[in-house]
This record gives sequence, structure tokens and C-alpha cells, in this order.
Amino acid sequence: MALSGRLLTLAVKIVEPMMFRGPGEFTPKARGPQSSAVSQLLPSPSTFSGMLATALIDSGLAGSPNMGEWHNEIKEVLSSVGIRSVKGPYIIARIKEKEEILVQYMDKLVSLTKLYEKPEVLEGEEGEGLNKLEPITPTFTPKIGIGLDHMRKATKEGLIYTATMVDYSKLRKTTLENGKEKTVELRPEEVLIAADIKLENEDAIRRLSNLTLRMGGEGRVVTIKIRDRGGLAQKVAEKISELPDNWSGKAILYIATPLMTRSPPTEPTNWEHTKGGHLYPGAPPAKSGRWITIKAEPWGAGYRARISARKPVYTMIHPGSTIRLEEATKEQLKNMFEEPEILPEQIATYIGYATTIPVPLK
Repeated sequence: MALSGRLLTLAVKIVEPMMFRGPGEFTPKARGPQSSAVSQLLPSPSTFSGMLATALIDSGLAGSPNMGEWHNEIKEVLSSVGIRSVKGPYIIARIKEKEEILVQYMDKLVSLTKLYEKPEVLEGEEGEGLNKLEPITPTFTPKIGIGLDHMRKATKEGLIYTATMVDYSKLRKTTLENGKEKTVELRPEEVLIAADIKLENEDAIRRLSNLTLRMGGEGRVVTIKIRDRGGLAQKVAEKISELPDNWSGKAILYIATPLMTRSPPTEPTNWEHTKGGHLYPGAPPAKSGRWITIKAEPWGAGYRARISARKPVYTMIHPGSTIRLEEATKEQLKNMFEEPEILPEQIATYIGYATTIPVPLK
């Protein structure tokens, strides 16, 4: 059943290199004289939705949540102001006055437009034909810093770190020209990290418009932008609406944000292999569904500042993983986007995890 409500796109404008820490953040060198961290390509859904929840609390628009599971605490804050669901995050880049929606594909970005233009590429094994989707890679910029003792207003002896930050101001797109790879440099006029929010009451969210706050591991400054036109969610809805009401056929489910499940971590290479893909042990993802591209691993959900402890470890299916559906209907594709039920015991879909893009095959 589709969720009802008003759809808005909440975005943050990126104006400088960002640090989005992974589950381990720093390398094992952290116990020695120098440590290092490399930013993730995009913030996790919990980073984005957590930022939104914090902004609501700090602005006096929502109260602090009751103690509970980390994702339910975020959900409690968001639902208290009428938010029904979050889809994302993803990127909106304005390049030569044209906006492109970019979603994560493993360690790269791809255009949503290309996913729908060339769905046959998604049927191949991991990386096969990827350049037909013209993958995009941002720049990663290193920064050297020192640890500070704020009480003594002095540096901490021996605490030197290197933070490699993701920089969206310069993008590299790989294209195919006469069968040969070609790299094109892009300079976006504007980059937004966005998520689509379905809500019952938009008053609280509207009051966050143009709010400046800090985001990510290095506390970089961003500005909140509220857009009436839908982003990813609207584009997906438009593509599904183009199908005849009685449509049925093959489709690809594209995992656009990390999918987290409490199911025991299992190496994809050990999953049951069938003609056309892999089956998650004991749990086919959908009727006639098979994983085609799959990357899964144990994954820590990050740091929980409220109790000064790390979040639990789950099985994480990486963005860019794909499922092929042999038999699907228009209504099923719509439901898979609105309320994805891919694996048993998956969590935190409410705050953006397991955002799934259904792509009908031609």
C-alpha cells in the first residue's frame, strides 16, 4: 500500500569538501602517532536523517526522543513533526544549467536518467558494461590536521591525522567514444545532497529552510534547501506511471542506498547460485527474484554520540546491488519503491535505508 502525504525534497547545499565517515572511521594506526580516514562517497541515510532530526530538536520544533534503538530514536523525532518516510540520500548536480540526479553505484555515481535509458546494462554481472552508464567519480582531497586539547587550548602531543575528504566541485565522468574510454571533467554550478520526504504536515520542515548547520565528520557548513518539486521520488513515480495499468514483465530493482539487515552476515559467493543470479540463503527477495550484482558484508552502523558507543554490526547490501524480477506488475513496482521489503529483518527503511529504484526492462 502506497504511503499518502505531501512530497518535498529536503537538500543541503554543499560548498566545500565533506567528510562522511564509514563504520571504522580511522585506520588501526589510530593507536599510533598518526591516523587517517577516507570519506565515504555519500553520507549514510542515518547521517542525513540524523542531521535532520538534530536540526528539528535544536530549532525547538521537536523534543528529544525516548531511549531506544538508534534508528527508532530518529524515527520518533521525524514522525513527531509529521514525516512519514525518507528516501535517500542522493545527489542533485546542476551542470551547464541542467540538473542531474545521481545515485550511488558501489564506489561511483550514475545518473538516474542513464539507469532508465540503458536498463539492459543492469542485467550484466558486476561492472559489466558499466561505462555505458557513464559513471561519475568525485575528487578526493587530503587534509592534514592535529588533535586539540580544548581544556588546555593546546595541541595533543603526537596526535596527527590525515582526512581524505570528498569534493564534488570537480567530477570525472567516464564515457565510451568509438569503443574507447574517455574521461570528461565536469564542474557543477551547484551540488545538493538530497532526500525526498513524505509528510502529513510541512509547517515544521518549512521553518528549516535556509538554516545553516554543520554536517559530517569535520563539521562542515551546509545550508538546508526545501524544494517543492520532487527529486528522485517524483522521477521514479513518473517512470512507473508511464507503464500501462495492466503492465507485467521483467524488471530490475536497483538498491540506491545501503540495505541493512539483522540476518547473519553471509558472503555472497556462498549464496545459492541459480540461473540468472544468486538467492539470499533461505529468503528469496521477491517472487521470481534473483540477485544479479551483489556486494554484501558485515557493516557497523557508525557511532552513537548519545551513549558514546558504537552502533551494532549488521549485514549491509551495498548501493548498486541489483535484483532481477522475472514477473512483476505495475503495482508491485510502485510498492517496492514506497515500502521496500527485500530481505528478512531489514531495518531503518523509514529513515532512508534500502531506497530501491524499480527499472522496467524493455
